[in-house]
Amino acid sequence: MILETERLIIRENEERDLDKLHELLSDREVMYYLEFGASTRDDTRKNLNLSIEEQARGKDREKFYFTIEERGVVNYVGQIGFDIIARNESGGICDLGYFIHKRYWGMGYTTEAARSLIDYIFSSFIIHKIETGCNKDNKASERVMIKCGFRKEAELQKHKWFIDKWSDRLVYGLLREEWENREK
Repeated sequence: MILETERLIIRENEERDLDKLHELLSDREVMYYLEFGASTRDDTRKNLNLSIEEQARGKDREKFYFTIEERGVVNYVGQIGFDIIARNESGGICDLGYFIHKRYWGMGYTTEAARSLIDYIFSSFIIHKIETGCNKDNKASERVMIKCGFRKEAELQKHKWFIDKWSDRLVYGLLREEWENREK
């Protein structure tokens, strides 16, 4: 699978991504709000191997993790992906996530990649709803969700242990019919 936007290429993860992925996953500032935090090289290798193994599962695949690159110059920007967390004949639910190198923060790349992946999900799968969320203090991630048409569904109070205290988590969702009725 390869998606192309005006400025980006979104493609399946490959073995050659190990060093760049590890640089991203081991950056404490980039990983600050993510539950799994900074990564060792072995952790990065396990994550990359999981992504590659999932590709081989074909139609039974549940995890879809992708590399984001700049078009033309092929600079590694970050990662985006989704997990299918529920399936039935009327449609499934998936969970969307993303993180990019800080040198690309504020450039609109995350929103551009997320919009493209949302279109891919709803166009390619029988998915009823896409969910996503973030730590309440992660305003940049929340802005991406809003720009992509997600609506806040919940604010979970003191939901996750974060550094040295319980923190609130925001939960956002986008229904298929909302996506179909969006302004293009």
